[in-house]
Amino acid sequence: MSYNGLKDAETDPEESESLNKSVPDLQEAGDGPAEEGQKFIDAPDTDSKSPQANSDVSSEETRLQSAWTWMKSYAFFVYSSQALSAWGDRMWSFAVGLYLIQIEENSLRLTAAYGLSLTGSVFFFGAVVGKWVDRTPRLRAVQVSLCLQNSFVLLNALTMCALLVKKDAILEIWGGALYLVIQVLIIILGICAKLASVAQKISVQKDWIVVIAGENRSNLADMNASIRRIDLTVNILAPIVVGQIMTFVSMIAAGIFIASWNLISMFVEYCLLYNIYNKIPALSEKAKKPTAPKQAENQLKRLNPLRAVVRWLQTTRKGLQIYRSYDLCWAGLGLAILYMTVMGFDSITTGYGYVLGVPEYLIGVFRALGSLAGIVGTVLFTFMRKRVGIVRSGLYSITIQITFLMLCLGSIIAPGSPFDPHFVDSRREVANLTGCLVADVEVVSYWSPGLFFSGLILSRIGLWSFDLVTSQQIQEAVIEEHRGIFNGIQSALQSYFDMIHFILVIGLPCPESFGYLVIASLLAVCTGACMYCVYSYKARGHILPHRWKACLGADSSQRLRERGIV
Repeated sequence: MSYNGLKDAETDPEESESLNKSVPDLQEAGDGPAEEGQKFIDAPDTDSKSPQANSDVSSEETRLQSAWTWMKSYAFFVYSSQALSAWGDRMWSFAVGLYLIQIEENSLRLTAAYGLSLTGSVFFFGAVVGKWVDRTPRLRAVQVSLCLQNSFVLLNALTMCALLVKKDAILEIWGGALYLVIQVLIIILGICAKLASVAQKISVQKDWIVVIAGENRSNLADMNASIRRIDLTVNILAPIVVGQIMTFVSMIAAGIFIASWNLISMFVEYCLLYNIYNKIPALSEKAKKPTAPKQAENQLKRLNPLRAVVRWLQTTRKGLQIYRSYDLCWAGLGLAILYMTVMGFDSITTGYGYVLGVPEYLIGVFRALGSLAGIVGTVLFTFMRKRVGIVRSGLYSITIQITFLMLCLGSIIAPGSPFDPHFVDSRREVANLTGCLVADVEVVSYWSPGLFFSGLILSRIGLWSFDLVTSQQIQEAVIEEHRGIFNGIQSALQSYFDMIHFILVIGLPCPESFGYLVIASLLAVCTGACMYCVYSYKARGHILPHRWKACLGADSSQRLRERGIV
């Protein structure tokens, strides 16, 4: 049985967007019946005041009532919880790379091992996490994932701070073995936090949001776009705040601030989500699969680790079968392949910018501009969805991304590029990830970094629009019982291609060979676009717009129709 994705109507892209009668509109107050939402302001007695005074009081009351109503709405609670979560995630993702470099000075080995371990954990256990979300009541899933994620980040931040403070003393214990043990502990804590984060995002962003929006696809699109804008805006502000604390106070103070934030926000986020859960009865109604008696099976699993491995393999296999049963898997695979790229604002891009002679502050500005471009992409998504439909919006978005990435391809042959097609690193060991020194490359021109970062920034418009297109189609097409495991497999595939990206960088670590990574990344993006074209053809029955038939002519149009292209 195949669960096909949504068809993209060529003539009516909105496609009968009926409102969900059981779930109130997001713009309405989220606190019970309408009459209850009107009791929070007692209108003062204005009979004795002048008409102008009465008008001013009424206007002020209206503004207060509107503000209070918004603060009681579902949208406010959802956006607030996601803003708090995004702020903590962005602060930690920015700071953790700097802490790892401080822990193991003059080497990116620990940083690479940390990133590779996190992506590998999601690849191997993404399906298991997704299946757990499917089988767990919604509120319980949020409770566990939120508590574990924030707790592990808190412990990891404090562990890194303690390691930096007592670094010299720890190096003397057991001949430095304790230092390595703590590094392994940091990676383990990071893995646990990452898996909990995946569970939390699947629960809220892939399941709760769909239930809250009901059958109103416009509301779902608006909520997805708003959450993405919040995340991108936080991505601009959070690193600035943490960077200021690190610069003007200390690295230790920044770690304590991040740990404190995760502790406090954990309770605030849970209160916001708990409020939403209580106000929307549909969230408590989750489809459950029939379960056989599991007590004896669970006891065997505890006693037999091999059985647990077999169960993990079975879960992953079943998840892949469910994933492949949807035509939408082609779009999901296209999105996942985009993760196999060095053309993103991560530590690798930052290091390459240093090699090209770009100042640190300017790289920070580029990151902010990339986030702003992403916000433009979220606006473009909502516009295109209404004008051409959601499936065609994905075709236009990925085309925009590829177009601007051509600037990055041109940067490897522009003046100032360190790329050498015949470069052979005979002077350094590949295992030393910091063997390529900035001093080895002479900065002769800024044409190459200018083209590279311009393409990188502008491509964010198409990237984030495409991400929203694919995410919403997954939300709309995947049935409730499969949402967790489908998104778990999706996360695993994204981590798999992210792992390949890390491995490619480890294999070609020098700036002289970075051009090969750019070429490979662009080919990966083009491959992802082809995967989405396959889905578009399955969903719409054609790829090219109907109006192109007149331009192609009758004979050409007939030949293309026979081939199934139009």
